[in-house]
Amino acid sequence: MQQQIKSADRLLIRGINQNVLLNLIRAHSPVSRPRLAALSGLSQVTVIKITNTLIDRHLILEKEYAEST
Repeated sequence: MQQQIKSADRLLIRGINQNVLLNLIRAHSPVSRPRLAALSGLSQVTVIKITNTLIDRHLILEKEYAEST
């Protein structure tokens, strides 16, 4: 039972983080992954994993790389 709760908690947190990122993308588009990490307070690794999933699901599009400033 405890393992099921931990799995559910992890899925809930991932879903919340995904919604946070989608809302930030809508509000700040176009926006880079490092900027999403800064705006959301999530780690860059978490942002990369979630945005890759969103790209695979065709929920967001990745544009060309921008030059560094």
